[in-house]
Amino acid sequence: MKTSYLPSTLAQVRREVEALPAEGRSALMLVCVQGLSYQEAARQLDIPLQAVRKHLLGARLALLRKLDQPAARRLDRIAHAEVHAPTS
Repeated sequence: MKTSYLPSTLAQVRREVEALPAEGRSALMLVCVQGLSYQEAARQLDIPLQAVRKHLLGARLALLRKLDQPAARRLDRIAHAEVHAPTS
């Protein structure tokens, strides 16, 4: 099944990616656009593997919140529940 996107949607995605912090944007472009592994991206960026994972997660969540409002509301509820969960 082929999906087509409106030019305005692609322009919005481009704007949101450009608005990401540099670390997240770099990791996202290397892994998701250029197809590098996390390890390869870590070497290219000269940062630890865990930092690549952290930057990717932050970038993906930021994009999700900006581009998918229903998903953003679910993420916020989950984050709120985790922050306010009782500790044992």
